[in-house]
Amino acid sequence: MDQAKPLRIGVLALQGAFSEHINILNRMNQWVDMAIPIRTKEQLENSCLDALILPGGESTAIALAAERNGLMEPLRQWVRSGNPIWFV
Repeated sequence: MDQAKPLRIGVLALQGAFSEHINILNRMNQWVDMAIPIRTKEQLENSCLDALILPGGESTAIALAAERNGLMEPLRQWVRSGNPIWFV
């Protein structure tokens, strides 16, 4: 049986429990090749991600931080493109 290719998963790292998500993903090395903290538009656009996690927290604070870091429109585009995203 073929093994699935390990995934590159980005974690929005602006606010909330992003470090905990990254730590857990890094322990899942059978399925996850790399957990990448995403803080900038360039990181989101250039990381060749297979999926993206948006950790929970205070949604207004996250939205403000995303806007301040130029991430709001790239995040919207990620969702519109049908890329896998998990809101936790």
